[in-house]
Formats: sequence, structure tokens, C-alpha cells
Amino acid sequence: MPRVLLIVAVLVALYYGLRWFSRAPTPQARAVIGRLLVLGLSGLLLLLSVRMHNWLIIAGAVLGYIGWRVYRQRQQARQDTSTTPPPPQGAAMTRQQALSVLGLQDGADEQSIIDAHRRLIQKLHPDRGGNDFLAAQINEAKRTLLGD
Repeated sequence: MPRVLLIVAVLVALYYGLRWFSRAPTPQARAVIGRLLVLGLSGLLLLLSVRMHNWLIIAGAVLGYIGWRVYRQRQQARQDTSTTPPPPQGAAMTRQQALSVLGLQDGADEQSIIDAHRRLIQKLHPDRGGNDFLAAQINEAKRTLLGD
């Protein structure tokens, strides 16, 4: 019975670890956490191979592989969405384009522009997984609408 509880606890910890791992803020942090996760799983598999049956080793390897594939697919999806073509040089943003970028309707007041800018920049800032192009577009939209 204690072995079953240990296995359940390890699987729950692995699940929440992978969830947190997929949301890590920077690529460097994800790389470090990934190495630690691989080392931890390797140690766990070694411990299981000494103390338990071989089927647990196979199950652990399969779960590790599935977790790794899910992580790689999410990472690839993030890279695919972050490659946006740069804007043409010297092209100024129009008011309608700026409203569209911020998701606002015509006649938006100053506070709604500031709120929309803040909401989007928090999600799409390069330090939080966004890219420079999107952050520049959001900032340019705010400047166009507020005349800063």
C-alpha cells in the first residue's frame, strides 16, 4: 500500500511539475528546469529499478516521453505564433489600424485606450513570452491614438 501511495504522489507531482514547467517565464528558466526534471526522473527510474518491478520503469519512461513530446509541441507552437513579419519601413499606423490592434471601437476614450494597452502589453511583452514586433505594434497604436 505505501508503494501505491508513493507512485500516486510522484505522478501527481510530475503532473503539476509539467504544468508549471510549461508556463516557465523564460527559455533559460525552462532549460534549467528541464534539466532538473530529466535528472529527477532519471533518479526516480533508477530507484524504481532497484526497488520495484520492471513494468514501473517502462511506465515511467513512457510518461516521461509523453511529457517531453507535449512540451516540445507547445514550444513549437509558441515559436510558430511569434514569427510575425516586420512592418514595412516608414509606414505610419492609421487610427483605424491602431484601434484594431488594441481591440477598440471608434470613439474610445483615453482611459479605455490606456487600459487596453496595459492589458495587451502584459500578455505580449517580450519578457513574458511575446515578441518585439507585437509589443512595438501595441506601443505604436497607443502613441497613434493618444498623440504621444
